[in-house]
Amino acid sequence: MGDLNESGLLVSDQATVAMIDADSFEVEASGRRFLCAVGKDDFTAPEFALDQLGKRERTRNHDAFGLAVLIFHLLFLGRSPFGGIGPKGDLELRPAMEQHCFAFSLKRDTGVRPPPGTLTLADLSPILAAQFESAFAPVGRVGLRPRPTEWVDSLDRFERELIACRRRPLHRFHPAAGQCSWCRIEAETGRDPF
Repeated sequence: MGDLNESGLLVSDQATVAMIDADSFEVEASGRRFLCAVGKDDFTAPEFALDQLGKRERTRNHDAFGLAVLIFHLLFLGRSPFGGIGPKGDLELRPAMEQHCFAFSLKRDTGVRPPPGTLTLADLSPILAAQFESAFAPVGRVGLRPRPTEWVDSLDRFERELIACRRRPLHRFHPAAGQCSWCRIEAETGRDPF
């Protein structure tokens, strides 16, 4: 893909997704590789140095990082997986990514915690939580990040498993959360996220 980020996708009110601005692919033709020279900091894999854009070939694993960030944004209402609170307050995004400070991790102590009043990985299915842990862990620890088909399967399953809140029937949450995630956030922040 090259420059996979939120600006290249449009979603209709019927949940149809269209890809736009598709000029940032890497292409091989006649034995030559044409590398993508652009990228957004928050969607470029942390092991890929930004000064290497256009000089180094990107892999499917690099694209898989950008896809995981997109899916995280969708499920976590626009939050970054690396946007958290460190010992000295908010962190700069790119350094947090490069240090693999996944603020929402339940398996690793990254020294960063999620902002208050947000979803957590515990609000997701165990399968989705594990996929995010894998996508945002140091690459040497996990190998390949989840592929698009894996995300499709786990997101479809997650959607089928959602249950209605007794207090607010329009709220849907995963049973693994133990309670309505949206009501919990409303109680913490004083406002309904919807």
